[in-house]
Amino acid sequence: YIIATGNSYSASELVTHCLKSYMNVVHIGSNTGGKYTASWTIHAYDKELGATVYDTNDLKTDEKTKLKKWAMQPIVAMYANKDSKSFNIPGYLSPDYNLEEGFGYIDRWTQLGDTKDVFLGQALYLISGNVSYLPVEPSSTRSIQTIRKEIVNRHDEAKPVIIDNIKLTADDFQKLILLRK
Repeated sequence: YIIATGNSYSASELVTHCLKSYMNVVHIGSNTGGKYTASWTIHAYDKELGATVYDTNDLKTDEKTKLKKWAMQPIVAMYANKDSKSFNIPGYLSPDYNLEEGFGYIDRWTQLGDTKDVFLGQALYLISGNVSYLPVEPSSTRSIQTIRKEIVNRHDEAKPVIIDNIKLTADDFQKLILLRK
């Protein structure tokens, strides 16, 4: 049983997707965020921030200042399970039990671990069969002032990054190749 929502990305999606080849996985929550790729960070010179292109000793102070906020995070792999299947189409994982936190009402959110939590309650009900855990959606709101928590569809917001006309010297390219080894 896995609880995952639109705020679940990357490693949590990888675990959920890959476990399905080995066992029955029950996904409770909502569509995941949709990061089905792996990347690595390249920084101009700071080894603490990623793989480096330049040796820090080879750069002058003004060059370091210019490159301080420079970094790239190229996609280097796409997740796949043992059967070589990815989830790039549709780009996210869909739940078996589609639920909203607190049924969409902020005032119905609970503390982590509270069995009245919509997601945890659903999981405990499915595991135990005990109906006391089964989350019950309220039939009506308490008042007009109750604010409904709208879940933003992050898939609509995602925009691809297109890098065009990058200028790399032969030396820069060789350094990138060495980083892959």
